[in-house]
Amino acid sequence: MPDQETAEVNYSFGQRLSSARRALNLTQEQVAADLRLNVGLIKALEEEDYNSLPTHMYIVGYLRNYARLLKMPVEPLLTALDNAQLESPPLISDISRPRKASHSKLLVKLFALLLFVIVVAGIVSWVKSQDFALFSEKPIGEEPIEEQGLKALPAPLPEKLVDETVVSEGETPEPETRPEPVAAVPVVEVAAKTEEVVTQKEVAQEVESQIEQPVLVKDGVELVLRFTEDCWAEVKDSRGKRLAYDLYRGGKSKQVRGIPPFSVFIGNAAAVAIEYNGQPYDASAHISRNLARFQLGRADDYKSDVE
Repeated sequence: MPDQETAEVNYSFGQRLSSARRALNLTQEQVAADLRLNVGLIKALEEEDYNSLPTHMYIVGYLRNYARLLKMPVEPLLTALDNAQLESPPLISDISRPRKASHSKLLVKLFALLLFVIVVAGIVSWVKSQDFALFSEKPIGEEPIEEQGLKALPAPLPEKLVDETVVSEGETPEPETRPEPVAAVPVVEVAAKTEEVVTQKEVAQEVESQIEQPVLVKDGVELVLRFTEDCWAEVKDSRGKRLAYDLYRGGKSKQVRGIPPFSVFIGNAAAVAIEYNGQPYDASAHISRNLARFQLGRADDYKSDVE
């Protein structure tokens, strides 16, 4: 008798339900329809598949309804359920596993997002450095040659010195500035000096006219760039002479003269106002990505200006 009671206690609730259902010639589908449950849930109860079953409270409710349908006592089923849960791992540990998995997935996603942000920041920094190098660096092999050429050219000061020398030579022989009395000089010598003074004045006028003509050629047509913000600008005339090549600060202006047409390249073009030959010029049609590269003026503008 005690052995029979022990066997009944160890008899699992799933086996009890399955045996009672078969005794009544019922299928799992019929039981699921009567209880309005999923067939998979009926199968999980009979097989005691805790991974497919909800919490303990719901399992107790299902067992009560199932026992009522089969017209069998529910207490032995609940006792078998308690014994089975004491022998099996706690349900909380099974529930905590998805949380650990989801936590690890969250860490992986956060790490991937952080890596993506670092890569994007590196790319943006590299692009900005390349753009700055485009507008700030000067050619190595080209600029020193031009600077040496400019240093080798004579400064405009000697022209003034030549004028002053010629004028001083012409003014020195005048009678008013000579300390010696006129009466002590022979008439022939005074006449020769006077003729020499006239000749020197004519020579000085010819020299001045010859000096002024190249100045007109060198001046050319005026081009003015006015900067409201920091901006890179490069200007060349039709002879290929570089008239401007630098990073100019906001509030400053650059005035050049040369033979048109001018080749103009401007960075941060929206911050530049242009005047060509005294007239404002709208360069908005040439701006792309805040850069502007265009030709300005015609050769006829310089010819008419000189005439």
